[in-house]
Order: sequence, then structure tokens, then C-alpha cells
Amino acid sequence: MAKRITERGPSLVVVTLGSGGSLAFDGVFYHQPIIPVEVFDTLGAGDTYIGTFLGHWLQGRPVPECMGQAARQAARTCTFLGAWSQVSIEETRFPVMPKG
Repeated sequence: MAKRITERGPSLVVVTLGSGGSLAFDGVFYHQPIIPVEVFDTLGAGDTYIGTFLGHWLQGRPVPECMGQAARQAARTCTFLGAWSQVSIEETRFPVMPKG
């Protein structure tokens, strides 16, 4: 699929595959496995992946490096409740009880 899309014009296609990691094609196929973490919530992981990938790619980094950085950040996102929450897995195991 990625190769067919590049035939229509884009020089790079990136596809996220959830638990299957991600693929990229720019004339060469690349695969990035997931970074194993204890998943709390996947909300925002794809957005984190593509934002991180693009940030590195726009800096001229090699595609495999972009994919690795993106996978690490997406994995980290999965350890939080919701895409914008500051509540991590650890905090839900040992919640802070309010005083009073």
C-alpha cells in the first residue's frame, strides 16, 4: 500500500500499525517495532508518533532514526491516562489521598 501511494506523488509514506509497529517507504521499506511498555491508555499515541516523526524528519534526520524516536515517544504516551493527562500508571497504583 505505501509503495502504491508513493507512485501517486509523495516521496515518503509512513503507516502506523498499532501493536505491529510502523512502516515507512521512501524507495526503501523500513519497519519499526513497538517499544514495549505497560500500556495504560493508547489515546494520543498515533498523534505523538507522527508529530515526533515529523519533527525529526524536518530536521533532516534519517527515516529509521525518526521512526525510533517516534516509537519511543508514542510508547511513553501510552503510559498516561488520556492524551493530555498528567496521571501515570504509577500514580494510579499508589494514589495520593487528600488530607482532611
